[in-house]
Amino acid sequence: MTNEKKGVTGKCDALQQPASQEALSKEQRHVNSVPFRIQVPGSGEATVLLDLVKSEHQRLRVDIHEFRGKQFIGIRNWYRSGYGAEWTPSNSGVSMRPNQVAAIVQALMLAGQASNSKRDA
Repeated sequence: MTNEKKGVTGKCDALQQPASQEALSKEQRHVNSVPFRIQVPGSGEATVLLDLVKSEHQRLRVDIHEFRGKQFIGIRNWYRSGYGAEWTPSNSGVSMRPNQVAAIVQALMLAGQASNSKRDA
């Protein structure tokens, strides 16, 4: 999401029901990769592809959204001010055009490999 969306909340509309928490491993409980739609008032709809739980009040979301008639891929931190409050996009994140994703994924893979090799040494 972009900075213009700061302070607005997103209502979620699940496309599929996630598996029960009992059936998930500890690591899987922190990642919801089931696609779902969110309505962002004044900005339209976004489809969330990854919802990574960082804490009870923070999530990292990867989404597909439109801005000024163009499609973007967003990676953004979302937060909520208290239990039961709506999730709100933060200023912390990036939006990119779909044609930029492959280069970014390649760089992230290289960074992950470099990090793993340093940890193994």
